[in-house]
Amino acid sequence: MEAQQSPPTTKDYPDARVPQPEGGETAGTPNYLVGAGRAPPPPACTPGCQSSPYFLSPNTPVEDVIKYLDPQYIDRMAVPDAMKLQFILAEEQAIPERAALLEQVKNLQPILDSASIQAVPDHAAKLQRLSQIHIQQQEKRHDLTDSVKTLLESYNKMTLLLSKQLLQWNEILTRLEAAKQAKPVAE
Repeated sequence: MEAQQSPPTTKDYPDARVPQPEGGETAGTPNYLVGAGRAPPPPACTPGCQSSPYFLSPNTPVEDVIKYLDPQYIDRMAVPDAMKLQFILAEEQAIPERAALLEQVKNLQPILDSASIQAVPDHAAKLQRLSQIHIQQQEKRHDLTDSVKTLLESYNKMTLLLSKQLLQWNEILTRLEAAKQAKPVAE
């Protein structure tokens, strides 16, 4: 005779992190199916799995199977109406603000449906061509900036060299004039 396994608990699945409703199982549903968390995989089917509460028997009506497959079924089971009411009351102050924003979106809907907004895809090709022209112009501007910078550096070097040369000539002329004035006095 095979020993019947007890249903797994959250102690068996510590990673489940599923909130447990008061009173353990809800409406015959195992603890790991209650809540919004991930359910751990059920134990592997053994020859005695027909009596296990984790598997549907072949005699389960189709309506029950469809009900269990409905994604909202778990939500209805897991979140009691009192808790849903608490969620709504907690968001009570934000609801009018969100309603006003939705009303604003509704009022601005004609702008989104306007012909100019609807024509945006038609302008994509023109925008692409203009983007390419803009990139080319940026490259030309960069090249022009570099050439102007080179010219200014050359101009600065040239004026510096001319200034030095003029200072040298001025020094030479000053010495020659001083020498010329000193010669007539000596004679």
